Amino acid sequence: MSSAGDPERGERWFERCLPFVARGPEARLRWLVAAAERIGRDQGGTFAPEELAAYIRIFLGNESMRVNDYHRRGFSVPEEVIGLAPLFAGVAPETVTVLVRCADIYDVPDLFALIYSPTVEQAEMALRKEPPAYEKNPARIVDRVFHAVFRKSPALLEKAAARISASADTPAGFAASHERFMEIVRDEEILGELFPRALQATVEGEKKTGLSGGRTGLL
Repeated sequence: MSSAGDPERGERWFERCLPFVARGPEARLRWLVAAAERIGRDQGGTFAPEELAAYIRIFLGNESMRVNDYHRRGFSVPEEVIGLAPLFAGVAPETVTVLVRCADIYDVPDLFALIYSPTVEQAEMALRKEPPAYEKNPARIVDRVFHAVFRKSPALLEKAAARISASADTPAGFAASHERFMEIVRDEEILGELFPRALQATVEGEKKTGLSGGRTGLL
């Protein structure tokens, strides 16, 4: 992928000579932040919001992922992605919002895992995304997004879902998707009561990877 039209102005001179895929994580993030800031100011130039999705995917390390790979991954987030969280911590909330808006639905769960304290607006933006027409199992992809928000905070999911449901442009099927996911949550809670050791092991695993967001539960 060419770096022609690179929006970043503060990069090192040698980074300007490198295509985006050849840059390190820090350089990639600097480029993404600069591009997102320009889009946020409605000065995207040659980079439309939907075009930034490909660069976000590369930053997350998902450039070789295919649809079936996301299905096989389930609700898990690779450790390689979690390792990017410290770099992402310094990104301004308004820039994060632009990145969430631009990200492809398949990459939203990984991107959301990097956000330390997502806002209701960011959660709503993520939950409004819809799978492409060619997706054979759209419910599974939607569940991954719901799970990414829920993992950060159950209250965050409910606030964002309430805003979407009360809006005049609620996506078709949103209510059914929300109810289906909450059924998954309730089933997992029952399993947690029946198998508390499995629940504790999951919580401890989330603490080690930094994925729990300060909550407990299997999901």
